[in-house]
Amino acid sequence: MRQKGILITTAIAVCAIVFCVVMLVCAQQPHFAPNCTDFTVDGKTIAAIRFNEIDGLSQIQYANFVPDEFVVPVAPSAENLPRGELVELEKFMPNSAKGTYQFVVAHVNPNDDGVKENYTNGLDKFRSYDGNFHVQLFVPNVFDSAVIYVNTEIVATLGSISNYDFSEYNENYSPSVDEKHVAQTEGVYIDIEFDGGDIEKIPTGVESGKLITIHYESAQNRLGGMRGAPLIGSAEEVQSYQEGINNFYKITLVLASLELGVFTMLCILKKSVNFLPHLGVALAGMLILISRLCLNGGTAAPFLWSAIGMASTGLMALAACVSLRIKVRKFPLWTVVAGLAGVNTLLNFVMAYMPSSTFGAWHIYRVITGIVLSALLLVQSYIYVWQNPNNIYSTVTPTIAGIFTAVLPFTSTYEMLYPTSPALYLFTIMIISIFALSVWHFFNIERTNNYLTENLSGEVLRRTENLKNIVDERDRLLRYLSHDMKKPIASIKRFAGELLATETNENKKASLKVIYDKVCSVDKSLLELQKYSKLNYSPEQPQKYDVYDLLKETYNELYPDCKASDIILHRDSLHVLAYYRKITLGTVLKNLIFNSIEHANCQNVYLSAEKTNDQCVITVADDGVGVEDADKMFEAYASTGDEENLGLGLYICRELVRDMGGELTYTREKDQTVFSIALPLA
Repeated sequence: MRQKGILITTAIAVCAIVFCVVMLVCAQQPHFAPNCTDFTVDGKTIAAIRFNEIDGLSQIQYANFVPDEFVVPVAPSAENLPRGELVELEKFMPNSAKGTYQFVVAHVNPNDDGVKENYTNGLDKFRSYDGNFHVQLFVPNVFDSAVIYVNTEIVATLGSISNYDFSEYNENYSPSVDEKHVAQTEGVYIDIEFDGGDIEKIPTGVESGKLITIHYESAQNRLGGMRGAPLIGSAEEVQSYQEGINNFYKITLVLASLELGVFTMLCILKKSVNFLPHLGVALAGMLILISRLCLNGGTAAPFLWSAIGMASTGLMALAACVSLRIKVRKFPLWTVVAGLAGVNTLLNFVMAYMPSSTFGAWHIYRVITGIVLSALLLVQSYIYVWQNPNNIYSTVTPTIAGIFTAVLPFTSTYEMLYPTSPALYLFTIMIISIFALSVWHFFNIERTNNYLTENLSGEVLRRTENLKNIVDERDRLLRYLSHDMKKPIASIKRFAGELLATETNENKKASLKVIYDKVCSVDKSLLELQKYSKLNYSPEQPQKYDVYDLLKETYNELYPDCKASDIILHRDSLHVLAYYRKITLGTVLKNLIFNSIEHANCQNVYLSAEKTNDQCVITVADDGVGVEDADKMFEAYASTGDEENLGLGLYICRELVRDMGGELTYTREKDQTVFSIALPLA
């Protein structure tokens, strides 16, 4: 069972990774827009693309970046080129709180092979009603204020850059200077128009393009700049992709909100804290999605929402590890993992507010912490499977959370869920799996409760009938014991013992020995009657237990007795959950094994348990002589012929098993005496 659980847990981890990769490959992903090789001037590579070379929806990979300076926007020409170092946008991390991004979106090159032939038909998706070509550009979040230009024209302002002199960069803009920094972050759609007229008149160089200039500033020297790479394509391609991503967030948010509501109601109605970890995961998922929607839709507190989103990923790992609460030799390992997850949560939150100069070093530490936390979460899952082989499905959430925690720091320098990131799909898998498994767990609990409720009437009837029989039987036994038997027999036993000790005549001594033994036998029978009256009714309530644990305890307790009688006790049990009274069933098992030791004349006793259909069957078997009168063996006062045995043992055992809703039966199979106890499965 444990090996099966470990394999299933490993399969869950592998399937999560494979599913993530498949989704990443199969889902609509933007292509990489190729940088124009003919825009290299005097050995300097210019960040530029031609819109006719865009293969569907694409990402602009490169831009020229100038730190700590706002470059004056110009119309591109051979003399006016984008300034600064060429950087890869998805991986680039600016080390300045303000700066300038520039890149060129150029017209077609009429000298390229095939361009003239495909000038009209091949570019139809860009041609608009006015006869010109229109290319859509989506600029992702720019932290945390920005001004965006196409050539020298301002096309978007986000928030306000402190002491920004508009007249210095654009003479047609009416406000002169914004003195205070005002934060505002959101994704911006920009329409770029190109002349759709005579192809022969289109210039071939840089001057054929539109220069995109982005000035940004972040407050208090925090990490600023673009979070991701701009998207470019036709208006339909860009907008449908962004709408699809936002709808994806919204649908997942609805699911996470539903989970949060369900788990909150369960905690209240059931008055239980068992669902608090699941509630924590659902809450973390909601916060991640809300932060993404706020950043995409526009917010005046981008660093706060970024911090909340990043910290929520650590909160999710924290809630996942608390759901298992693993202990190793009484040491609470889960507290160590929870502590590390708490540190990771705090670090993720603080990193959003860190200065750009220190962000890189802390990001490396975050990656290391994420890997260690992920490994510990997976180790917890395997330990839980080893300790609880019947509940392996509880490890699904921590396993996926561990992979999510490890993958997340590598997906993007900035973002917790960049639209093209595999972490997005892992996150979705985790939300869905938590919901599905938690619902399954709830229905499993309800099935158990329904079993107890449905069987309550039968339990009451069995109890009532059993009590009636006990009262009748006890009245009969009390009448039997009420004739002052106990005291006379004790006196006879004492006097017989004294006579036996003083008698010297061997014949008389032998007779006295017989009398003394008979009195001892009667005394023993009275003790057995008293034992019967005590055991026949047990106040213990049936509960759900693992039969494996009870058989292990019984084996450890009776193995020395068997060994002392030169009998080998064998144990072979699966992990099976059943409803029974633990102390009562333990008494029955010990009684059956002692019967084998005392009466079976056997060499081996076999103790085992298995699951058959809707029952748990426990067997006690031996290779002894068997029972002569099997038809009457479960009747009260039936005996194997031993005069010292009153014959109540098996009768008591059967009644106790029946009182638990089970049945005790006897068979003789393959020269073995087999007693079978059938109990209802949990």
